[in-house]
Amino acid sequence: MSKYSGTDRRKFKRVELGLTLIYRKDAPLDVNVSGSGIESRAKMLDLCEGGLSIATDVNIPVSTVLWIKFTLSRVENKGVNYYGNMELLGEVRYCTAVGENNYRVGISFVDMKDKLKVDIANFVISVEESSGK
Repeated sequence: MSKYSGTDRRKFKRVELGLTLIYRKDAPLDVNVSGSGIESRAKMLDLCEGGLSIATDVNIPVSTVLWIKFTLSRVENKGVNYYGNMELLGEVRYCTAVGENNYRVGISFVDMKDKLKVDIANFVISVEESSGK
């Protein structure tokens, strides 16, 4: 996937990642409601405390609400620093085609708990520090 060349409108520092995440439209991931959609996997491209972007083969309309789940951990100083399982609600801000059946989707977190925001912010700081940025 090619790098995004659009204008960066984020107000938080972000880090590039290659994590796999799970998302579902309209319903929490632990709720199996008829017609609520199915779980899908996507590659997380970057993350900040305000949102993330993903690479997916699904064209997701702007304003779609998604439940997103992923785990943050890093190998640091010969040990693993675990930031936690993240289950968040997000809203699609943009969906850009980057090839045939490939899309870059920008998602802004909504109704985020303070602890999750702090955990993500600490993760971003640790990645930045280890990469020397």
